[in-house]
Amino acid sequence: MSEHKSAIDQAFVNKLCKGQPDAMDFFVQWYNWVHQIDDLVDIPAGIGPYVQTARDRELLVATFAAGIQVLSHPFYTRYALALRIPALLIANRYADTVIWEYAEDAEAWQKDWADHHRGVAMEMAVAIALICGGWAHARSLSLELVELCYYSHHDEQGKPK
Repeated sequence: MSEHKSAIDQAFVNKLCKGQPDAMDFFVQWYNWVHQIDDLVDIPAGIGPYVQTARDRELLVATFAAGIQVLSHPFYTRYALALRIPALLIANRYADTVIWEYAEDAEAWQKDWADHHRGVAMEMAVAIALICGGWAHARSLSLELVELCYYSHHDEQGKPK
């Protein structure tokens, strides 16, 4: 099996944002925030049993605080009209995946669909690429983003992590 990239690194962020510092900072904050949210959702029994200690509660509050920072970031506020809709579409699609990923009665196709859409947050990267470099720039990164999402969520045998 050939080597596939399964993590976003600084070089990729620089390329995605065409070296624009505010775009790079926003993307990194967005990326970290959505992963914090996913970590909370992925707790097997839900948030309740997870939030038992002072440290757990601190992590939960930190996730909400990160959201405030992301959605008031200068890059986001400058391009809010362009970024708000993708952000809401991402949240909507993510909510769909969570329902079917965790549903005990979900059909096989629903589980497959949820797995397929696990990387939906990458659409923010595409939106940022469009803002920073236009259609051709976004297209030049799109397949690499799909590959990154796939290999960050699947093992070498293609099974979900």
